[in-house]
Amino acid sequence: MTDTLTLTRPMQIVERFWDAMRRGDLGSLDLLLDDTIRWENVGLPTVRGRATVMRALSALNLPGAGFDVKIHRITADGKTVMTERTDVVIVGPLHIAFWVCGVAELTDDGKLTLWRDYADVWNITKGFVRGIAGIAFPALRPRL
Repeated sequence: MTDTLTLTRPMQIVERFWDAMRRGDLGSLDLLLDDTIRWENVGLPTVRGRATVMRALSALNLPGAGFDVKIHRITADGKTVMTERTDVVIVGPLHIAFWVCGVAELTDDGKLTLWRDYADVWNITKGFVRGIAGIAFPALRPRL
């Protein structure tokens, strides 16, 4: 018999990860990453290792910087979790929203060992253009 908690735990860990990203909680993010984490944004160079990923994520705490996310769908197959979501990168008054599909793989102790995101360049470009327009007309900024 399969334990229901065992099936939902990987999704809950990934949801905690995205919540920590939203809050810019670097301490919680650090605890969720395995030392051998690989962060892949398909089409860009892979970021390898917890310390290197944490250096990159430290930008979340720069003045005027931020991040928001809305998970539209989440599913898991064992320790692999997939999300369909909208990410918002915030740099001062610029809010860039774009669709992302992501995969996270977890270790047996619940740490992320792979974080891979797939995003469409055209969708990111539209988000950037809308973000620029949102500086002049704040009503155009993305609302999650």
